[in-house]
Amino acid sequence: YASAWAWVLFFIILIFTNVVFKTSGWVYYESDQPDQSK
Repeated sequence: YASAWAWVLFFIILIFTNVVFKTSGWVYYESDQPDQSK
């Protein structure tokens, strides 16, 4: 049961990270691309 929770959390974090990077709310190379998504 604990391992199932670990997988669920892992996937949630993975998807969350993907969304953040796709929307590029905070990217390290902000100077290269102006905030279009904001």
